[in-house]
Amino acid sequence: MRGRESEKGICDSLIQGLPSGRFSPYLFELHPTSACNLRCRFCHIPNTPTPDLLTDERLLRLVDEAADLGAKHCLLIGNGETFSRQSVIVPLLRQIKRRGFWAKTSTNGTLLTDPVVEALVDSQWDFLTFSIDGHCAEVHDHLRGSAGIFETVLDGHRRLTDRKKRAGADKPLTDINTILCGTNALDAPKMIRFAADHGFAHITFMPYQEYVEDQPQFLLKNIPKDRLLDALHRAEETSLSLGIPSNLNDIIRIVSEGSHDPEGFTESRRTSDPGICLKPWYHIIVRSDGTVGTCCASRTTESVVDRPLSEVWFGDTFRKLRDKSLSGLLTRNCRCLNLLLEENRFLTGLLTERGFDWDTFKKHPGLSKGTNLL
Repeated sequence: MRGRESEKGICDSLIQGLPSGRFSPYLFELHPTSACNLRCRFCHIPNTPTPDLLTDERLLRLVDEAADLGAKHCLLIGNGETFSRQSVIVPLLRQIKRRGFWAKTSTNGTLLTDPVVEALVDSQWDFLTFSIDGHCAEVHDHLRGSAGIFETVLDGHRRLTDRKKRAGADKPLTDINTILCGTNALDAPKMIRFAADHGFAHITFMPYQEYVEDQPQFLLKNIPKDRLLDALHRAEETSLSLGIPSNLNDIIRIVSEGSHDPEGFTESRRTSDPGICLKPWYHIIVRSDGTVGTCCASRTTESVVDRPLSEVWFGDTFRKLRDKSLSGLLTRNCRCLNLLLEENRFLTGLLTERGFDWDTFKKHPGLSKGTNLL
């Protein structure tokens, strides 16, 4: 997403929906597949596959339905490699942009075929995130589970860059998502330089969570805290000097304030009130099996395989999710709370500054009454 600009758009959407109580989903997240061509050492997805129950035709119709609902941003991501859904990925990319979405997708970078590259550039796709976990082949290929992956990713990025130059296009912009773990955390400054050297616009570090129980070597707590903080501070200095934005400041703050084991990044701090999550009012996820939710903590059995998206968004399931959110149940079960808490606080603060009527917000059907939101 686009940082504060996106959050302002979310606020606009919530304010517009307040009088009627019919809030549009500003962010439409679509998972076309859970299949992946890699077996990364730290990934749990191959052990918990999700069946792909949405047909190619249904995926394309869902884009139309989301646009008709008023969604503005589309995240084409999921548990698998997005571009492995080769039967529909090119028309899907084009359809999303044709319907006016600001659009972002992520890739491991190994399946950037010429038709995919052409569709990304010709449609003026906005953002493409590469999952890169090392500044060199030795580190990246080790974590990704196979030799030669690093060079394949760089080749795909070069071909995308060349296609943009030939077309005179500045999109898609590219950024990096890096799983920060015990193997690569001390190389964080080198990852920043790698991003700058290869023309990436931004880098996000995602602290490793212990999803794979037999891989303790990836835990950040294996690194002495002082050494980890030293590497993170040097990486932040490098990002500032090279003009590569990152989320290192948030990670440094969390590590400095407490533990740097998985719970330090995923559990709410006991001394602070987690508040509520506003996602059920602006974010809808459609997974590859057709089930919907608003975040990883809100997976439901509701399906859009053969039901309209609007029927689900305005139905009982999402009303109950909003009710849970106001009661604080969603945030208490959230595994990503510390990394997303600031976003929710910023949204709440921005809405308050703009005179958002919280009393009216809480009185709409399906919302808890008397809940203290702020």
